[in-house]
This record gives sequence, C-alpha cells and structure tokens, in this order.
Amino acid sequence: METYIGKKPNAGREVNLGEKVVLDLLEGTDAAGRNVTCDNLFYKLIACKKVAGKKNITLVGTIKKPEHPPEMVSTKERKPFTTMFGFQQDCMIVSYCPKENKIFNILSTLHSEPKVDTSNEQRKPEVILTYNETKAGVDTMDQMTRTYSCKRKTRRWPLVVFYNILDISAINAYVIWKALNPNWNSNKSHKRRLYLLQLGKQLTEVSEEAIQKTVEQTRETASEPPRKKARCTICPPPAKDRKMKVCSKCSKNVCQEHSNVMCIRCQQN
Repeated sequence: METYIGKKPNAGREVNLGEKVVLDLLEGTDAAGRNVTCDNLFYKLIACKKVAGKKNITLVGTIKKPEHPPEMVSTKERKPFTTMFGFQQDCMIVSYCPKENKIFNILSTLHSEPKVDTSNEQRKPEVILTYNETKAGVDTMDQMTRTYSCKRKTRRWPLVVFYNILDISAINAYVIWKALNPNWNSNKSHKRRLYLLQLGKQLTEVSEEAIQKTVEQTRETASEPPRKKARCTICPPPAKDRKMKVCSKCSKNVCQEHSNVMCIRCQQN
C-alpha cells in the first residue's frame, strides 16, 4: 500500500503519478513474467510501455477515452455487444459496447490476437474476460469491507487509512484462519461475523496485571497536588508571560527556551 499525501515541499509539479505508483508497488518483488491489472487511474498508454519495458511484465487495464482513436470512442451507430480492435507495437486496444450509448475501453500488452468469446450473446473479447477475472479479488475485498467495517465518519485522513488497514487486515486474517481450519463452524452461514466478534474480543482483552498497573499510575498522578502556572524564573525582566514547564529538580517554572529535553536513559545514567 502507498498513501499519497500530496506534493512534497519545494517540489515541482508531479507528473506520471500512475506510472510511479505501479513501479513503487512492484519494487522489491519478483514481478518478471507476471501480469498487472489496474484501472484508468494508474494506466496510460505511455506509462504502460515504460512499466512493461522496465519490469518485463504485462499489463491489462482500462484507459481514458482521450487515448483512444476517435472511431473507438464514438457511440454513434455502435450496436450492443460489438467490439473494435486496434494495434500499436506491443499494445492492443479494445473498444467494447456492452449496451447502447456506452463504450468500455481497455488496453493490454498481454494479448495480441483479436479473440472474442462467442459462447454467449454478449460476445465479450478475451481481454475483458481476463480483466474481470483478475480484478475479481479487489472487487470481492471491497464488497467484504462494506459488509462488516469498523470505519466511522471522520475528517482526519490518517484515521481513514487506519480504518482501511484494520478492515483489510481482518479479511486477510479470516482467509488464513479458514485455510488452516476449514471445518470451523462449517454448519453456519455467518462464519465471518462470528470470527470478527471473536477477534474484536481478543483484541480488547487486557490482563489483570496491566489493569492494576494503570490503576496505580492513576492514583499516583491524582495524589500529586496541582501546581499553579507561573512565569519563567530565568527570563530577565521585563519577561514575556511564559507559563509552560516546571523543573523536575528544583520545582521552579521555566519556559521552553530555558529547558532541555532529556530521555529516561540519560536521566538514569
């Protein structure tokens, strides 16, 4: 996973973000000889050639209409379940019409022949069948996260990322658990809900020792008398009204300018 947090400070305008994301996610993996499926956010004709050339991999994905020839974008006089093919070097462009006034555009470096599945009325090309098959995992995960999710309404984007990590981690844990225990609650249809309930209880369990330690720390903090804020005793007059910290040794008030931060290890040494 890679989180986009905006343009870096003192940096110019970023270009080819889709290409960069694909290359970064493939970094450190043995991706040679594999296929990558992505949508039009990460897929462009130029980026497709660069990624395929650098990593020796194939790509299949939807692309935006401006990258298609005008004949493959126009919906006029296009009948449903018709397909148009276009070829450019190692890329194949496909324009499929699933219904009237709608075009599905897809590009592939994995396929090189204009094959169409004629076993049903829709007559989908082989490229679209491959795209639907390889994207099924992402669609299934999105559906599962919508069914049971810990997400809550928030305006803080780190929390949104954290909620998403929790949801995906819970799904991955459930898949591994089912693979290791195929007979777990085999007679019940809501196994994932039962698993999430048990997982949530175990994540919130706290030992009695930890509870007792927290209680003792709370008591020690409450026993200390509250100290009123005062001005810094080091700042020369006329001093600013700095009321920030108290020296742990002499118990005098000091501001941030006249205090030093020291870690626990250095204090012990």
